[in-house]
Amino acid sequence: MTTRLIADETLTAALARMLAADLAPGWTVLLDGPVGAGKTHFARAFIRARQGDLAEDVPSPTFTLVQTYDDPMGTEIWHADLYRLTDPSELHELGLEEAMSDAICLIEWPDRLETRPPRAMTIALTPCPDPTLRRIVLECPGADRLAARAGFVAQAGWGDARVVPLAGDASARRYFRLQGPQGAAVLMDDPGGSMPAFLAMTRWLLDRGFGAPAILAQDATQGLALVQDLGDDLLARVLERDPAV
Repeated sequence: MTTRLIADETLTAALARMLAADLAPGWTVLLDGPVGAGKTHFARAFIRARQGDLAEDVPSPTFTLVQTYDDPMGTEIWHADLYRLTDPSELHELGLEEAMSDAICLIEWPDRLETRPPRAMTIALTPCPDPTLRRIVLECPGADRLAARAGFVAQAGWGDARVVPLAGDASARRYFRLQGPQGAAVLMDDPGGSMPAFLAMTRWLLDRGFGAPAILAQDATQGLALVQDLGDDLLARVLERDPAV
């Protein structure tokens, strides 16, 4: 699936963070584009989102060719810049080909690869006439929803929030926790078309004084909503601690 968008620095980073919440080990992200297009900016946001509280400095690997990182889930992340690669056989020496099977690999200048990795997605970035903007082309499964979620949170003022996946329910909805300077919120992604009904019911409950998560931002047309984060407590545990609740 291919999706195109125009992004500023905030939306580019939001897109990287949204992808970081989705990607599993064994995937390779091919970051294509000329010098200054924002490839390292994207990779840096991705890596720091995966690391969370353990986030460290993420330098460009232009001279080292490869930098490796670990996230709290035990996933190894490889960030490679192949611009200075003189011979594709050097990839074997770097260990990058082997890492593609069980790590998440972010590769700048992927045209230096001899063959496309089996589980790879492409994110192509090119500058716009406006130096604050860039064109981004996503070629990956679910690219349209990925771009929609990133655009929604950026527009809602949560573009700098870390994104963490949450357990789903029996519906087609997906849930993500956003953690930013504003606090925490839950992003609901409902591609099935039931978001208007959910929003209407939430308003009905709140108008009548019943408890329901507050709606912080919404786009019913796209099936997206940002709602109050009520935490991870289960009702049974809350009642056990304090029956008077």
